[in-house]
Amino acid sequence: MTRKLAAHPGLAENWEISPDGRIYTFHLRTNLTWSTGEPITAGDVVYSWIRALNPATASVTRGRCLLKNAKDFNAGKIKDASLVGVQALDKFTVRFDLDHPTAFFPDVCAMPVAGVVPQPTIEKQGDRWLMAKRCRSAGRMNWFIGVERQDPPAKKPALLGCGQHPVGNH
Repeated sequence: MTRKLAAHPGLAENWEISPDGRIYTFHLRTNLTWSTGEPITAGDVVYSWIRALNPATASVTRGRCLLKNAKDFNAGKIKDASLVGVQALDKFTVRFDLDHPTAFFPDVCAMPVAGVVPQPTIEKQGDRWLMAKRCRSAGRMNWFIGVERQDPPAKKPALLGCGQHPVGNH
């Protein structure tokens, strides 16, 4: 979000909204990398959202429950994660299907709970994944739609964090 609280692309280069306001398609930047140098992909985004919805994770997921079937998945009524309204269309495209038109969905994507998390580290370290010596990170702009940080205010680098570009237009 900008200083005026307007959403702008972070991990996403841009996004489209369907005419009925129920489908958001995000196109990730193709130069995104984890701190290990490996690419951040749409699959990483899908894993992160499904993980946060998983009742075993006990994550704060209110915003993510806007997705189709998310409430039932979070409540354990649906076990098949592929029925939840988030899918990777290709390596760098993520589609979100919402239960209802939600004009503030880009704002939800800017929340820390929407951050991309490192599946291999989590699978290896379990609940202690944040304590791993070499924990993967997505850098300073870890959200889909970013909050550009400039603490302290300084000359903008050409790239922020792990290869994300500064503010763009959607």
